Amino acid sequence: MRASRPWLACGLAVVVLAPWLPGLGTRHEPDDRELERDRAAIARVWEAKGRIMTDLCAGRITLAAATDAYYEMVVACQPLLTGLRFSVPHAGSDLERAAIRLSDLTVREVPPADRPALAARLDAELRERFPGTASPPLVAVTGGQ
Repeated sequence: MRASRPWLACGLAVVVLAPWLPGLGTRHEPDDRELERDRAAIARVWEAKGRIMTDLCAGRITLAAATDAYYEMVVACQPLLTGLRFSVPHAGSDLERAAIRLSDLTVREVPPADRPALAARLDAELRERFPGTASPPLVAVTGGQ
């Protein structure tokens, strides 16, 4: 018990002195302008992501080009980057996370009958760009339908 007293004293000092020490015990709470800016940025990314997914489904762009465009937008919006990291934790990089997430969302948006062909194409492109990816095959996501 005696060994823990210095830590207890330090902890108590921090709690007591926190209001008077700048930066200690304070947490940044976003104001309305910051929240609105984030909401607007997220809305722009979602709109652009829809166009990217449409082009990707139609074969007008490759997964690499789609990922690069999507990744640029996500990196500029911290809440989306945090969500991307949370939703695809097994990927080796944020760029790989973006590719996996974008292909997964794209496959889920097409009719079930079209999913296997699109999943096979995107999975091949994903594995070509990220050879050591830990992502399961996209065909598994479609349920083999």
